[in-house]
Amino acid sequence: MRKSNSFWCPALIIILLFSLSLVPLSISYSQESDSAVQAEVIIQKLTEAEGAKYWSLTRQLESLDKKALPAVTEGLQAPQAYVRLACARASYKMGRKAEGALTLIRIIQEIKSNRVKIDAAEQLAGLVKDDDGYGDKELVEGSLESLLDVTLEPEVRLSLAKALYNVSATARAVREIKELLKLKDEGIRIKAALTLAQMDHFEDSLPILKKLADDPTEYGHLARVYLEYKRLQDAYQRKVLNTRKFDYAVLDEILTLIKARYVDPEKFDLEKLMTAAAKGIAKSLDRFSDYHTELEKKRSTESINMKYGGIGAYVSMRNDYLTIERPIYGGPCYKVGLRSLDQITEVEGESTRSKNISDLINKLKGDPKTPVKIKVYRRGWAKERDFTLIRAFIQIKTARGEMLPGKIGYLLITSFGNTTAQEMEQVLKGFQKQDIQSLIIDLRSNSGGLLHTVVKMVDMVIEKNKVVVTTKDRVGVVDRYVTRRDNIIDMPIYLLVNEGTASAAEILSGALQDYKKGVLIGTQTFGKGSVQNILELKSTNRDTALRLTVAKYYLPTGRSIHMDGKGNGGLEPDIKVELPERKLWQDQESNRILDAGLLDKYITRHYDAHKDVLQKLADSDGLDQKKYPEFDDFYQELLTAHNIHLTQNEVREILRVHIRRYVADERGSEFLTDLQKDVVLQRAIVEATKGLGVVTETIPEYKIFAHKFEKEGAEEPVAK
Repeated sequence: MRKSNSFWCPALIIILLFSLSLVPLSISYSQESDSAVQAEVIIQKLTEAEGAKYWSLTRQLESLDKKALPAVTEGLQAPQAYVRLACARASYKMGRKAEGALTLIRIIQEIKSNRVKIDAAEQLAGLVKDDDGYGDKELVEGSLESLLDVTLEPEVRLSLAKALYNVSATARAVREIKELLKLKDEGIRIKAALTLAQMDHFEDSLPILKKLADDPTEYGHLARVYLEYKRLQDAYQRKVLNTRKFDYAVLDEILTLIKARYVDPEKFDLEKLMTAAAKGIAKSLDRFSDYHTELEKKRSTESINMKYGGIGAYVSMRNDYLTIERPIYGGPCYKVGLRSLDQITEVEGESTRSKNISDLINKLKGDPKTPVKIKVYRRGWAKERDFTLIRAFIQIKTARGEMLPGKIGYLLITSFGNTTAQEMEQVLKGFQKQDIQSLIIDLRSNSGGLLHTVVKMVDMVIEKNKVVVTTKDRVGVVDRYVTRRDNIIDMPIYLLVNEGTASAAEILSGALQDYKKGVLIGTQTFGKGSVQNILELKSTNRDTALRLTVAKYYLPTGRSIHMDGKGNGGLEPDIKVELPERKLWQDQESNRILDAGLLDKYITRHYDAHKDVLQKLADSDGLDQKKYPEFDDFYQELLTAHNIHLTQNEVREILRVHIRRYVADERGSEFLTDLQKDVVLQRAIVEATKGLGVVTETIPEYKIFAHKFEKEGAEEPVAK
């Protein structure tokens, strides 16, 4: 078994060890011998050589001049993996860099032996370090990332990550090696720590390096050298900081003065003051950087994972009380019979009236399988009722879909969490079974999420080896994310966006817009083109974190959508659709009708007798109030008893909204769309039907808005 040198060293170590490399190599051929003949002889010997002899022959081969290239090129096709490896190195050294690099990659791809894979990856890492002349960088980078996607053996992953880092110092390479620090295998953890030190990433490797430094081994010696390098580096940074005018002792002095002289000494809470200082420092940088307390860090994790322990309800404050806007169907709330618009008047004996909604939500959340006591009032009940709910893990799907008439798929994405890509793929596969012809992706008010998730999602609609997004930190390119597989759908795509569409949602929208794979419909997006990392703070035992802007991202065409504070930024939609202006006085009248219980009375009176009719009206009523049972009597009652100032059409809209709530609660599933009311969705449907060559009004569900946009849009479809 042959073994390669697994570590390269930074400049400091190279200086320390330089003298060791000055050992002359003995070549058993005269200088006048033909290089081609020498190469053939060496390659023949390589077929049986092992250990030090093998590497000596490899060095002899790569020291030959270019006359040896024909023999070396032929050796690249040899059946023996290690002969190919030696010839790949020689080819690279002789100027055929692309050929040598790609041969090493093919060896890793084709050979099953982990030892061969490791040696090939290590050789590639060494060759490409500080060298960008090996051909298609994106191809090499993409190949290494693809290999990491399918490789499980830790030591092979380490070598691949090292090679990837040397090709382009990507964040993924560092992440992959950091993951290896978590393994139980001490040998792998040591190698991973030393590799991170080589990359000048000491944060996670220091504990292992300090422990290793006591060992009288080669690894121990390397650890001591790296630690000394880190000590010198830190000393230099401290020297630079000490030359600045700002003295960090000012914070201590401020705290001392507050403690000694502040007028209300009982308000002196050191932890709160330090939290305020930390938040102030972070937020002074930009609007996205922040210091997260323990509770805020926990909420952030829950938000990304969309998984937490709670009662399972979307809530708001209505009429000064915590109100269930909609139960999460299947959750604890729904299972005990609570429904939309129920008021939670108490949580654990404390009134919810006029309280901070975040504080109330935190009271409702907790560890799964723990109880929480609440009081609930519903219009029509004589008094409040007590409920004891058992909290459960609430897993919220972030990608949901339904098939619309005309073979148009509607996909709603609410955020980009850990499971969103898998959920999206499941929805798309379901659409394909229903012969989908066109896709609408709704990203409105989607504030973003995980970068790696959105890359996977773009991968489903853009062919492989295409750049999705590039991130650049303070020194240059950090990561270039590219698609890795053939797209699973190829059809017209329409993306619904608004001023709340931000971050990862803008990457998805922008990438599809750049590649002309998607038409953006709606209003200008938010314009968040920066990347934040959650950095756990060791000073608080990782209980708190710094949310820090570490990079900016750029779309495939190189454009940045980051808002500059002057209104410049975001994505401009291809088709602009403004929402109708809301009339606040109508909302007030609507709330009066709701609070009076008249909508509940109407449903109680008619639902059982006209169940099928009302359920159809929930989907669409054709803008016709006459379809509602006894609507004229209901409207007259509102006029005479409650002196409302709404037209029959406005009352119809209010009644339909309430019926939709009731129907959703009864069937235990939400309405994803409202074809009758959603103007932006309507425009997308019109464009989708045009693109498919279908006359919109021939589909009954679309007839009421088929000609709505004729004055705004062209007769020809925007996307085909």
